[in-house]
Amino acid sequence: MLANVSGSDPEIDDIHGSIAPSSPPQPPEDVRVVNNTLVWKPAAGHIRAWTIYQKNGNNWKLLRVRDASVKQTSVFPGTYAVCSVDRFANESRGVVVEVS
Repeated sequence: MLANVSGSDPEIDDIHGSIAPSSPPQPPEDVRVVNNTLVWKPAAGHIRAWTIYQKNGNNWKLLRVRDASVKQTSVFPGTYAVCSVDRFANESRGVVVEVS
């Protein structure tokens, strides 16, 4: 007999913990540019990491993944997006900034 792994079995939930939430974390707040450095503040909630994307033409390329304790990164002129990432790897929508 196969075990029920749908998350409806309380014993399985106790063993594996709660199911990953389907909603992403809140995006970072107060994202701005200071001397070619992107800086931001975390929104409410538990953040594990930050992802920084750079826009190339019509595409976005993952530039960096930063630890949750880091709240800034140096960049060159261009268009960037900063996202929050929670412990389940859910990613927030990006906050876009232009660096001139």
